[in-house]
Amino acid sequence: MDVLTDVLASLRLTGGVVLEGAARGAWCVNAQIPPKVIEPFFSGKGQVIAYHYVKRGRVFAQMTDEEPVEAGPGSVIILPRNVQHRVFTKAVDDPVEVHEFIVGLTEHGLAKFEIPGQEADEKCDFYCGFLGVAGVDHPLLDTLPPIMVVNDAGTAKDAWLQSNLQFLTADVQDPAIVARIAELLFAQATRAYISEMPSGSTGWLAGLKDPVVARALGIIHSRFAEELELCDLAREVGVSRTVLGRRFADLLGESPMRYCLRWRMRVAANMLLEGRERTANIAYAVGFSSEAAFVRAFKREYGHPPATWRRGNAASN
Repeated sequence: MDVLTDVLASLRLTGGVVLEGAARGAWCVNAQIPPKVIEPFFSGKGQVIAYHYVKRGRVFAQMTDEEPVEAGPGSVIILPRNVQHRVFTKAVDDPVEVHEFIVGLTEHGLAKFEIPGQEADEKCDFYCGFLGVAGVDHPLLDTLPPIMVVNDAGTAKDAWLQSNLQFLTADVQDPAIVARIAELLFAQATRAYISEMPSGSTGWLAGLKDPVVARALGIIHSRFAEELELCDLAREVGVSRTVLGRRFADLLGESPMRYCLRWRMRVAANMLLEGRERTANIAYAVGFSSEAAFVRAFKREYGHPPATWRRGNAASN
């Protein structure tokens, strides 16, 4: 398993489709999935990835003061942080709020977005949905661009994905399968974005392209509960401690051991939100020899002891 596969798995995505759209002619709407719409589908507190799958026609998506992106049939627009944006076939200065075109529910129980238009107008059919991210903030979503587009998704190499993308061209579609395919397309878009990053880039994603840092990240992600030491980590990666520390600092802005501790805390926070384990069990699961040491480390990272932090986050769900 490569590092990115492991990282993507750590997001533990939960997919959903909340709106089915059918529109004709020229239109422009403000489009951001609000928390109250997502709540019936996703009970977690994690970040939300929004997406628009275009079944027919051609649409644009744009953030304020940014250039628009274009998506045609079979393409998916992905917003890793569910930012405010507009979706349109023709841009206007004063877009309409999307809820003004909600006309009821579809047979799947989805909100139905409809702009009738004229018969001669070009028709656009699409789905709007979300991918819920389990747990707390994640470095992958922090460093991806605000809008990504997967064009010509049918060229995906994954055989399962190819066969199901053909399903998306059918007249009748299962929203659950659309959501699952959106997960795979998010992974594909992330891989494509990383592969196209220019040389000299810095940041967490750039670390995945560096063979030394990527190897170290893979070890940290898979063995964070072990007593990892910098000298042992450097030996396994095949470089000196000085080289490993410098590469981490140049690309990620922190030391390998600091990153390892933060990753432990992130895993622990996810386990706390799941609510199935006692604090002591979580402490040992993420590599601490005592509950007291874990509580101190968690408080330094999140500002509250684990039990207090869990109660606060559970109350806000």
